[in-house]
Amino acid sequence: MAVNSRRDSKRSEFPLPQFEETFPIVFQCKNCNNILGDSCAWVSSDRDLEMICINKVTPFICSGECLETSTTESDIGSTFIPLHCKSCSSPIGRIYQTTPKELDHLRNLYCLDMEHTRSYQVGSVDGMQTLPAEEVLDLPTAKGLQQGIHKIESVLLMLEERLTLLENEVRSNKVNMEDNETNFTTKGYNGVSETHKENQTKKANRKRRK
Repeated sequence: MAVNSRRDSKRSEFPLPQFEETFPIVFQCKNCNNILGDSCAWVSSDRDLEMICINKVTPFICSGECLETSTTESDIGSTFIPLHCKSCSSPIGRIYQTTPKELDHLRNLYCLDMEHTRSYQVGSVDGMQTLPAEEVLDLPTAKGLQQGIHKIESVLLMLEERLTLLENEVRSNKVNMEDNETNFTTKGYNGVSETHKENQTKKANRKRRK
């Protein structure tokens, strides 16, 4: 029976491919064309395993009752629940239960085997045109997008700090200039007053002598 995955997992990164606009990609059973899921539930992908991982599937997927252990080199020792197409019983993927540390991000997700599935993009010009596996495996992950956002946020914060420092320097320089002008004016006024007093004193002394 189909089970919705509830586990939040780490997500691997791949370069952003050039898909037509932002229409979702539909995943089908390669044998009978039953729809298994779509890219709206996309979580991750793995090139070595040639699998795409989603967190929700259609009722056309059924899961096995017994755990199996992988003997392939890329995920050897991992245990998983096999997934089959409910219509034709073809094997279409697995749900990992235990994995090596480097594959922890695949646990409890619906991992569809690209060898047994096909995909097409909704709204494509050529209708239901099958997408190459390479393009599907290159779908961007949420983690990659989030990291890009964090990088932009970091740059903006850094620019804001620099701008604040510059504003403080300008404000400080302006205050210093105003203080210097005030001091200069005060000194000039005091100098004129002292000169005036000296002149008055000299005049008074001259009168006394006369």
